[in-house]
Amino acid sequence: MPCVHRHGAGARRDGRPPQIGSSRGGRTTKVHLGIDGKEMVKTVFLTPGQAADCTQAEVLLADLGKDETVIADKAYETDAILDLIETAGATAVIPSKSNRKSPRSLDRETYKTRNLVERFFGRIKEFRRVATHYDKTARNFLSAVRLAISRFLLRRIADQSIESTA
Repeated sequence: MPCVHRHGAGARRDGRPPQIGSSRGGRTTKVHLGIDGKEMVKTVFLTPGQAADCTQAEVLLADLGKDETVIADKAYETDAILDLIETAGATAVIPSKSNRKSPRSLDRETYKTRNLVERFFGRIKEFRRVATHYDKTARNFLSAVRLAISRFLLRRIADQSIESTA
C-alpha cells in the first residue's frame, strides 16, 4: 500500500501501537482487505509496513464459512493458514511458494478472480488522500480508506440503479 507522506509521521502517540512502520520502501502502512466475490468489503484494517501478511490471516478469515473459497497470493501460503481454511470447511486457492518441498495443485481459473482485490485497491487509490497517505495517525488514515471504499460502493449502487431503470 502507499508510502507515508514525508510529513505523515511524528503525530502524538495515544497509547495505541503506531500503524506507520518501516520497510524497505521507507515509512509505510499496509491496508488489509477481505472482500467477497461481489466486491463487498467484509474486513478492512491497517498494520505497519514491515508486518508480514500471513500474520494477519486469522483476522481476515475470522468469519469464514463452510463451502467458501479463499483466494489469496503466496504471502498467505503457510501450513497454519491452510489448516485454518481446511478446519473451517473452506477451499484454499493459493499458489505454492517456490521453496515448498511438495507444491500443491492450483485451480488457475479460480485464481484469476483474485484480481478483484487488486482492482479494488486501484479504485480506492483514486482517492488522493489514500494514495499519498497524508495522515499522521492510523485512525485518520483508516477513516480515509473507509471513506474511499464507501464512495466506490455508493457509486456502484448508483450505476446499478441507473441500469435497472433504463
